[in-house]
Amino acid sequence: MAALTLGLVGRERYADRVARNEAFNHAGNAVNAALAAFLGYLFGLGYVAAAIGVMALATVMEFIRPDDELVVVKLDRLGRSTRDVLNLVHELEKKGAALTVLDPTFRPGTPPARSW
Repeated sequence: MAALTLGLVGRERYADRVARNEAFNHAGNAVNAALAAFLGYLFGLGYVAAAIGVMALATVMEFIRPDDELVVVKLDRLGRSTRDVLNLVHELEKKGAALTVLDPTFRPGTPPARSW
């Protein structure tokens, strides 16, 4: 990002642009914190935790690369419905990434283990 900024604005304006970018970054963090506090007050902390989880999963899905592996503790934490989970698994497959569920031990695309 720094190299891109330097290339766009030049050496003379680089320090001012970096300071401006950081100011917007901090303002965004403050707005997010205030919004989380307000929503927590209105709807309860469970709503805030769910919203943070959704944002985290969206970030993971944006940056996951081929041959990466998404590991989750329980499958029910991955989506609100079976359709949501299946859509997520499909997106991971399209990106060339894997999903591993720890409880119960499970990995899509592998044959089920025998229980006898």
